Amino acid sequence: MSRSLRIRLDALVRRASLDAQLLEGRNPHTSPELELRAAQLTRWAERRRLSAAFRDAVREAEWPMARRGLSPRVPVNRRAVLACRAQLEELADRLVAVEHPRPRGVAIARWLLVDGAGPLYTRARPDQLRNVIHTAQRALGSGHALS
Repeated sequence: MSRSLRIRLDALVRRASLDAQLLEGRNPHTSPELELRAAQLTRWAERRRLSAAFRDAVREAEWPMARRGLSPRVPVNRRAVLACRAQLEELADRLVAVEHPRPRGVAIARWLLVDGAGPLYTRARPDQLRNVIHTAQRALGSGHALS
């Protein structure tokens, strides 16, 4: 097995752990797997997908009856999402607008979307959701390659 294939497989198997390391602010250049995962997260297509998911969460909070039937998805925390609508929309915009986002900011945004026990979904207070959104926005950086 080639080294490159081994790195890709390891990054796939350890994706959650690598995301957690990036979320905590670990330098992606400390391992080839972490560097690969950071590159995957910061790709424009992935950021566009995350941006769309934040917009979907806002729509779901605005129109809860549109989500009918049984679904394996955890419903959004409607009260918190509506209270943080502007911040969520700004985060969605920044995810696709920042040219060179820092991996930590994208990892935080992704965590917010995928953690069903996180403030986007649980009965967290709006200020708890707002704090995570603010942290993600700051962590994205200014968009300059050296920021």
